[in-house]
Amino acid sequence: MIFMNRLRAGFYLFLICFTASCSGSLVSGTESGEPVNPLAGFTDFPDSLFEGLYLGQPLADARNNLLQNGFEAVDSSGSFNYWRQGDSIEVIVPDAAKIRTLKIMLHSTACLAAKQRLLNGFSASAERARQSAQFSVFDYQCNDLDFKLTVFSQKDFIRLNFEQQISK
Repeated sequence: MIFMNRLRAGFYLFLICFTASCSGSLVSGTESGEPVNPLAGFTDFPDSLFEGLYLGQPLADARNNLLQNGFEAVDSSGSFNYWRQGDSIEVIVPDAAKIRTLKIMLHSTACLAAKQRLLNGFSASAERARQSAQFSVFDYQCNDLDFKLTVFSQKDFIRLNFEQQISK
């Protein structure tokens, strides 16, 4: 009887440890147990549009930045398309000397669930914001340039389009 109780207790202990170790890597996505912030790439916005990309940046610098941040080039016919598998983010950079427009497609369920937080962040630093359920427009006036951000929301993606308006 004592043997069976110890065996059962050992089994439950094993099951708890196994479940905890699995949930730490699958649910949170980090070893520390902290939840992954699906909007981490926008922490320096509007100084940096996304993960160190900015308007007026030389194309070669932008492409190197994307590769260093885990994106892989998937197409370069007319523009440069990059995809990052881990969070299902697509970045489209036009084939031009410097970035004047930038498109970002957010496909992950985590990003889609954080849509309102994303819009609130964009609105907080905007000079002017016009929002609706599917299409929002934000205008920004920065020291070096002015730009417009349009956000198109659908059930399975959010498209962000950054467009330089005036260079000062």
